[in-house]
Amino acid sequence: MSDDLLRDALRSRLLKRMGPAVQHDLKSPVQGLYWSLELAMKGVAHAGCDEKSRSQVEKAVSMARKELARLERTSRGLLLDAGVMEDEASRFDLADLTREVTRHFVTEAAMREVQLTVTVPATPVFVHAPRSEISQALLACIVRSLDAVPARGVVEVTLHEEKDSAWVEVSDNAPQVEEPEESLGAMGLKVARETLESRGGGLKSACDEKTSRRSVCLRLPVSRDA
Repeated sequence: MSDDLLRDALRSRLLKRMGPAVQHDLKSPVQGLYWSLELAMKGVAHAGCDEKSRSQVEKAVSMARKELARLERTSRGLLLDAGVMEDEASRFDLADLTREVTRHFVTEAAMREVQLTVTVPATPVFVHAPRSEISQALLACIVRSLDAVPARGVVEVTLHEEKDSAWVEVSDNAPQVEEPEESLGAMGLKVARETLESRGGGLKSACDEKTSRRSVCLRLPVSRDA
């Protein structure tokens, strides 16, 4: 195993070990901010308070609560996607997951002048599996593409539903060269394939010599039951 792969494996292991501490460090400040907002509301609740001041505080508190709620949702999703948190199998919207996972790489793509796009249906596509496992599989495929495409390259992430299956395709215009078995990309695909197959899905990769495009397709059964 190369030094880079060993370093990545150790980093991943350490992040999982630090998971509870990371969750606590995120949760404690949020709880403190909620408590401060409650105090702010109590401070303008007395009868002698100026109505204009009360209105301004109420608007500010309302906006802050919405932002804190968004922060809690985003941070939980990020920890799940990064593999720091693990969860049980549940029904979730694969379209939402695909958008969020791709969004994690927008800044990196822009810095490298890579065109990264994501296309998902307007309506939810529900699947039943641990969100963290599926996000890790999708992350591995996107990282593989971003690591391989040259500057001003193209990476496209597309979700579509076909019969009883949901397909997430990650395609790029990276040079079509054989990947060593110990490369991060090859190992990531192997883990992704095993994860998907254990959940009733699968993974297939292909190269189109005419268009110089390669793609990886992740498949999962669609969950019809609410």
